[in-house]
Amino acid sequence: MSFSKVGTFVVVAYAWVAPLAVSAEPAASEDSQWAVSYAGFAMEYDRKEVMTGKAYWQRDDKLAYLEEHTFFYKSNQKVKVETVYRWPSGEKFADFVSDYRKHPYIPAYRFRDKRFGRVEGLEWLPNGKIRIFGRKYADRKMVSRELDVPSPGFAGQGLNFFIVDHFDNLINSKRPTEVDFIVPLAQKSYGFRIRAQDKISDREVVLRAEIDNWFIRLFAPSIDVKYDTQKKVLIEYKGPSNLLNEDKDIKPVVIKYDTSELSVQQASQHIKPFRGEASVSSGEAKD
Repeated sequence: MSFSKVGTFVVVAYAWVAPLAVSAEPAASEDSQWAVSYAGFAMEYDRKEVMTGKAYWQRDDKLAYLEEHTFFYKSNQKVKVETVYRWPSGEKFADFVSDYRKHPYIPAYRFRDKRFGRVEGLEWLPNGKIRIFGRKYADRKMVSRELDVPSPGFAGQGLNFFIVDHFDNLINSKRPTEVDFIVPLAQKSYGFRIRAQDKISDREVVLRAEIDNWFIRLFAPSIDVKYDTQKKVLIEYKGPSNLLNEDKDIKPVVIKYDTSELSVQQASQHIKPFRGEASVSSGEAKD
């Protein structure tokens, strides 16, 4: 299936794992492989947990890549997430670091793909706005734009934590929940909607996330994410990959997560109701 330019931007940005591009193109030069540093992302923490994932192409169940997410906490509050992407051989080819001290769903973050010099990120400005920036390849110009902070909104891997913090409302609501998704490479945000799809059992539920605009939705298929209803943690992602395959096309994948090392919940310590939500139970705000 081929997608329009706008549709491709949205599909590639869908998942809360980093935007990646897998192809046979040569890697960027050694000097520009990492492009941006993680200076300023060092912080104190008193606890950390690890969640791993395996991504499979749906067409043949072949293992595509591996993910390792490390969550850092300070006084039971999530402060940072580090994600490493590896080939099945174990070789690292990309990473993603997010700082959640400023906002629970719109972190300051840096993503970098050493093969192509691909960069994407977000930073908070002293005036309370955010700056988003990125480039697709090392030989491309870095694009940058200052934006007002959307509310409710998320960026990078923040969608997962938005779902976790408002889990009960999302799975019980009869209407989709609307939230803005900030996409640095597109230099804008897109309206998103989330709704419960199926309750597989007392322990599992599927939520569907899709672009809110009906026209763009024609080109950008939905994604389904399966959560453990007791732990309120992501256990499976199913939908278009956020990686381009060797033909530079977007293909569907299934990502299965091992959450055995995670605590009972990943909810934020302080949760604010989102637009149209009456309340959030205090029980969600504890680890």
